[in-house]
Amino acid sequence: MKYKVAIKTGFFETTLYDLSIMDGSILLVPAEDPANNSISIAEDDFASILFYKGNHSEIEITTRDRTISAIVDECLDLREIYQEFKKNIKTKMIYEEE
Repeated sequence: MKYKVAIKTGFFETTLYDLSIMDGSILLVPAEDPANNSISIAEDDFASILFYKGNHSEIEITTRDRTISAIVDECLDLREIYQEFKKNIKTKMIYEEE
């Protein structure tokens, strides 16, 4: 399943990515330039994943060497994305709602 997310890439800057959740890994592919800057994260690299639903929905993915913050498209159901992660990725996950 693919989900549209905006990855924070700088101060007040985001880039639109397609998030694919697979068994044991995720793949983030830039929506406008799929051949460039893809991010693949294997299950062993995850430290934790935080799902936050407030005024807007966010996912914060923490790995061994970086943190990726993503804003979820408002038409998507964050709980559905959380369930998809739980089904495919074995790591510490937190789901919070405001």
